Amino acid sequence: MKPPSTDSDRFRSLAAEQSLRANEARLSALVCHAPVGIIEVDNDDRVTLWNPAAESIFGWAADEVIGGPVPFVPEDRREEAEALRQRDLGGETMVGLNLTRHRKDGTLIDILLSSAPLYAADGSHQGSLVVILDVTEQNRALAALRQERSFNRLLLDTSPG
Repeated sequence: MKPPSTDSDRFRSLAAEQSLRANEARLSALVCHAPVGIIEVDNDDRVTLWNPAAESIFGWAADEVIGGPVPFVPEDRREEAEALRQRDLGGETMVGLNLTRHRKDGTLIDILLSSAPLYAADGSHQGSLVVILDVTEQNRALAALRQERSFNRLLLDTSPG
């Protein structure tokens, strides 16, 4: 028979609940205000979390995507996305993948994607947490810089003297 709980047991339980609520509030604030897209998907590849930065990057509002499939994979990248999904389902953490995806308006963008598997308390795989950074402008700037360097190299190599 279990002994009756003491005041100290109730105090510890209350303190643990308050700590849990505070941690949940911090996590919620972090996800809501993060400057990177944060997306969570379940094992069936349905979106369960879509933060404001993801809305900004891709153009879809959270209520348009929550409960549905990830919307930003172009048709010609479906096999690539499925291969990445299988790696995630296998428990692999992926960091810094350079991928092309599309916005709601169809515009292609370059993203840097990192993902980590999520596990339930019993150790079973329950989904993935994905962090996305739009690197389209950085990639354009790097391409322009490479082109300029290449042009300058050509000028130097072909100039007399």
